[in-house]
Amino acid sequence: MSSASAMNVAKSDAITSSSSVVHKTDYAKRKYRHKRRQHYQAGHRYNKAPSNWHRHHKRPGDWQRRGCITVGPVWWCP
Repeated sequence: MSSASAMNVAKSDAITSSSSVVHKTDYAKRKYRHKRRQHYQAGHRYNKAPSNWHRHHKRPGDWQRRGCITVGPVWWCP
């Protein structure tokens, strides 16, 4: 019986140590992460246009300098 009780003690130590590790990982997952703002890059394609940008049916001549983007067949410039 003494050997069986020694095994139980060893198992309870293993459970305690593993549960503390799980607790630390759970805590790390709960940390709040700030949402990053989307930065539009000139010449890239996007699904929707940014608010308050101007619509152009064809590509403006100085589109790179102005930082224009495309959304479908339409060009948008700030």
